[in-house]
Order: sequence, then structure tokens, then C-alpha cells
Amino acid sequence: MDVLRDMAIVGSRPERPVFVDQFSQDVAGYRWRHRLPVSLTGLAQVEDSRGDRPIAERVGFDNHYIEHWSLWRDVRLLLQTVMVLVRDALKVRRRR
Repeated sequence: MDVLRDMAIVGSRPERPVFVDQFSQDVAGYRWRHRLPVSLTGLAQVEDSRGDRPIAERVGFDNHYIEHWSLWRDVRLLLQTVMVLVRDALKVRRRR
């Protein structure tokens, strides 16, 4: 339950602490993404901008989300997150 208490549901995903200082210096706009608490899901996740994508791309999605926030967008992102999870689960199941 600590996760739900300390994190938002929608917003920007947390970065591994070892990279925060480096990205804060190297990536334009990185510090701005910390205007909101970290979250469980976000725009970068549903746009498939995660993993091996450049951090600058993920930061762009995070800052866009913050600057254009609305309750409706949060609802849409939650629904998209569910669809991504189902799609990924089906991919894994097909590989078996």
C-alpha cells in the first residue's frame, strides 16, 4: 500500500535514482518532469516510449502530459494502460 500512498496513478514514471542527477544535467526539461509526484502509468507508457527509447523522448511525453493535464486525459490514459497490459499479456501467451 505504500506505493499507492506515495505515488500518483497517472503522471510520469520514476527514474532509477542512479540516473536522476545525470539526466538532470544532460537532458533539457528533465527537472520539469518532477513537478508532479511519480506515478504508476503515464503518457510515455501508453505511447510505447519506454525501455530502450531515448530519455529525452520520455521526458517530452511527461512534460506534455503535465502541461496539458485534464481529468478526461487521465481517464483515457488509464483505459489505454489497461489495453496495453492486455495486449502485452496476449503477446506473451502466444509465444508459449
